[in-house]
Amino acid sequence: MIVSKLKTRYWKPTPKLFRKIGDTLLACSTMVASYSIYAGFEWVAIVAIVSGVIGKFLTNFSTEDDKL
Repeated sequence: MIVSKLKTRYWKPTPKLFRKIGDTLLACSTMVASYSIYAGFEWVAIVAIVSGVIGKFLTNFSTEDDKL
């Protein structure tokens, strides 16, 4: 039941604000990761990339329709 609701929400259009938040998370994590690789902190780069991708993925679950 919950999985089908989440699946429905994922494919609905994402509001503009949440798209901006997700894109910003991904861009910031990419910048942090690139500097971390340059500085020799590969584990920080991995954490930054993974958190940015997860943040971008989670913003797709937000919709303007609160009835779901």
